[in-house]
Amino acid sequence: MSARTALALTVTLTAALGVLAAPAGAATPAARTVTSGHISVSAVSGNLPVGATVSVLQFCPARSSLDRAATRAAERQADLALDPHVRLASREFWPAGTVSRYRVTRAVAADGAVPLLNAALCTGRAAGAATTVSGRAATDLRVWGPAPARLEVVNATVALVTDEPDADHVFATVMKAGGVASSTGSLRGAVTAVQHAAQHEGLSAVAAVGQTTRRVPRGSFISMKNSYSYVSDLTRKITATG
Repeated sequence: MSARTALALTVTLTAALGVLAAPAGAATPAARTVTSGHISVSAVSGNLPVGATVSVLQFCPARSSLDRAATRAAERQADLALDPHVRLASREFWPAGTVSRYRVTRAVAADGAVPLLNAALCTGRAAGAATTVSGRAATDLRVWGPAPARLEVVNATVALVTDEPDADHVFATVMKAGGVASSTGSLRGAVTAVQHAAQHEGLSAVAAVGQTTRRVPRGSFISMKNSYSYVSDLTRKITATG
């Protein structure tokens, strides 16, 4: 999966999930709850053997917390399209993030890929007079061994912001790449990666595209942490379907 394909697919799937919106013409309260939805498409391409595990961790922005009920509902919908090469092994919902673990149950061919769709919906507060909200977050794509070197790993994440989850609009949002790195505990120097940011009709996405450089033994993992920032314009509302 190329970076361009991942970015386009991520923006398209936000509409299919139907998890976020913001009302047109709503009154501005003294303070309001703001929901940021972080929708990601990940893919691992290459010869993944049976027994390998792919994990997707998503982190809420600072000063916000995971909306567990809404995130559970979004993840259940995403699981309906789960790739047949993997099964959901476990999922955890934390105060400020989530992790989904997928076990490879059918070997993936060298020219094959495992795509994964995930979401984290996070709630925070904004002043009633605020015209923008901003935040920093990340998606961490991990592959646990046994796995060979030279796997392609891709993650594209889009941030959507709303103050009313039941309407059909979101706020226009600009995302910027915040750097790609490996998480603590992963194999050192095991991934080389770059980031790309794209804008489309008021929505943004940030993609990280990398390749593993080392074999991953059983019990070890490689990590590609796709960090990003975003600024949402609370005065500009757009339709979620774009």
